[in-house]
Amino acid sequence: MNATDRGDERADSGGPERARPEATDLRAIRMVNIRSLLLTGLFVLALLAAMYTARAVLVPIVLATILAMVLAPVVSGMRRWARIPAPAGAALLLLAVLAGVTLVAWSLSGEAAALLQGLPRDLERLESKFRGVSAGMEELRETEKQVEDLAARGGGSDTVTVRVERPTLSGFVFGQTWYIVTNGFLTLGLLYFLLASGDLFLQKLVRVMPRLQDKKTALTIVRDIHHDLGWYFLEITLINIALGVAVGSAMWGLGMPNPLLWGVMATCLNFIPFAGAIVGVVVVGLASATVYDDAWRALLTPAVYYALTAIEGSFITPTILGRKLVLNPVIIFVSLIFWGWMWGIPGIFLAVPIMSALKIVSDHYGGRLGVVGEFLGR
Repeated sequence: MNATDRGDERADSGGPERARPEATDLRAIRMVNIRSLLLTGLFVLALLAAMYTARAVLVPIVLATILAMVLAPVVSGMRRWARIPAPAGAALLLLAVLAGVTLVAWSLSGEAAALLQGLPRDLERLESKFRGVSAGMEELRETEKQVEDLAARGGGSDTVTVRVERPTLSGFVFGQTWYIVTNGFLTLGLLYFLLASGDLFLQKLVRVMPRLQDKKTALTIVRDIHHDLGWYFLEITLINIALGVAVGSAMWGLGMPNPLLWGVMATCLNFIPFAGAIVGVVVVGLASATVYDDAWRALLTPAVYYALTAIEGSFITPTILGRKLVLNPVIIFVSLIFWGWMWGIPGIFLAVPIMSALKIVSDHYGGRLGVVGEFLGR
């Protein structure tokens, strides 16, 4: 047997020559996996940077899309039962919503003005009840005054005076009002076109699908997702409104001034899980401390507020929505931090709707996205 035959026999018997290609292939697979992971990480970072930079544009788009999902069943019902075209139905619905918001704002304007006028007096009463905090603030003010006096005595003709201009309340309110008005105009405009278009984008999606089976699958998935998301957000909105009515009624029964204002506050804050209830309890507690002199009555009001929010979050919402659509509390908390960091206060309000939409989409698609939906749920 010559050397060539021995080499062939060694290769057939699984010698060292055959082990080398397997090790090389394994290293190549590992390199491909690492490279794919790094590219995915870079893509995610670039996407986050783009979302943060374009937040002024993305926030109205996301908000209008979510509101369109909430109001789409109403427009569809008007078109189906009253034979009203989608553009006219969308216009009528938005006019009705704007009229309702204007009516509520007009009703609250008197109470808000009275609350602002009595705010200095209420703060004095609250300060008198917390003398320890007041004493600490006085010491801080005295220290600041001493530092200013020391800086003034040490200055000569060549001394440069540096004064830090603090933002005024009026400037902050004007800036926020302009921001809200601008984004509200953009959101309403996009919302109208989304509602007026009806099934336009769905029809276009069906047209671009190559096969008939793909068209049927895409049509089923999109309609199911749109239906589930629309009814989910509509039910959440109705639950929050019911909570606001309950809180306003409870505040009226306890003798708190401005019960309508507290009800609207509870409705808006309940769109923020956990943090909204905590902020509401703190605000109501501070307000009750200025209204009541008795400690038990001052503590009863925030306790009732907390009890109503706890009943809603623990029993009513899971019962109506079902366990499938209830998010994991850890995911909710992390999403509040993340979207609040990304988009500020609007991101805090949009965090739960965005994660809820992601969960519903993941549950419908299944596969790898089904794993994401499983981790998002309880």
